[in-house]
Amino acid sequence: MKNPFLFGEVVEGPYFTDREQELATLTSDLASGQNILLFSPRRYGKTSLIFRVMDVLKKKGFICVYVDFFRVSSLMGFGKMYAQALTLASATKIAQAMRFVRDHFPTIVPKIVMKGDAPAEIEIDFDAPRRDLEKWIDGIYNMPEEIAKKRKKRVVVVFDEFQEVASLTSNGELERALRSRIQHHHRVSYVFMGSKRHLLAELFLDKAKPLYNIAKSFPLGTIPQEELTSFIRSRFKSVHITAGQDAIERILALTERHPYYTQQLCHEVFNTVAPRTRVTLEDINKALGACLAAQSYAYTTLWDNLSNKQRDLVVGLSTSNSSIYSQGFINQFNLGSPGAVQKAIDALLKKGLVERENNHYFIADIFFLEWVRRGTK
Repeated sequence: MKNPFLFGEVVEGPYFTDREQELATLTSDLASGQNILLFSPRRYGKTSLIFRVMDVLKKKGFICVYVDFFRVSSLMGFGKMYAQALTLASATKIAQAMRFVRDHFPTIVPKIVMKGDAPAEIEIDFDAPRRDLEKWIDGIYNMPEEIAKKRKKRVVVVFDEFQEVASLTSNGELERALRSRIQHHHRVSYVFMGSKRHLLAELFLDKAKPLYNIAKSFPLGTIPQEELTSFIRSRFKSVHITAGQDAIERILALTERHPYYTQQLCHEVFNTVAPRTRVTLEDINKALGACLAAQSYAYTTLWDNLSNKQRDLVVGLSTSNSSIYSQGFINQFNLGSPGAVQKAIDALLKKGLVERENNHYFIADIFFLEWVRRGTK
């Protein structure tokens, strides 16, 4: 019997927890030409959601382009990946891809790699020019608008993990170049996605930065309780397992309605329950233990790489709701001074271990949070 819950990858079809309101709003905004800044803590399902949005828009005749900055380590790498994404979004057959590359990259001889029989499995690899790299990339920035004009279709470009752009160039060169092009694109909508809010805030909310006010902010929150409840119940029901209201409420209390960790815990609950047909609270506790055990080595390594003050702060965040700068919090967790707290929280934010929302700090990994709590009892 196949597990009805999936985590660790982009989820589609029945594995996707419907975000009907977000899906409708994003689809409408992008179709009307609105640029979007889509952000949330890690593993909230941004990528799964935007893939669903792109599927809807493709059916409406849009050309959709997806670029993941997390996989990019240099300006040349970005240009190459962006060019590949634009080519594949604009061509579904080898002949079309060859013609597209010839028309837009006349100095490059492409290498076509076939991964299978389906057109979607085509890969295009080519070497970016080492001379006039900036001029070549500048031409790529304008290509979405050119494609839209030539094909008489609207184009949507998605930049995932966009906060990584800061590491590619110095002094905001890439951001300035993008802004200079994007502001003149009338047939293209852009989505800037990311999970490191403090870095995205620096890029998009600082009046001194090139991308200030270029996109509408769209924070992605947790999924409403009733939607997740319905999703969990229906997924278990699809494999003839009953999950009662008390069991579902326990699951959501443990995961704090976080989409990724809810899927992961439910995945382990299924492994614990099957072949029986009803979820018990004991099954949920066993499943949680399995989740923590699977991550024990990673969490131990993470913990070992924290300084003493960072550990103290993590323990404080896992057990207290007080302001981290309050004297009571500082004294209770032996943090020394507000300056020491600031240094520790900055390091934890940079590591992605802690998130900040409305001046409230919280541990992003729900199971790491539980692992810490169990270790401090």
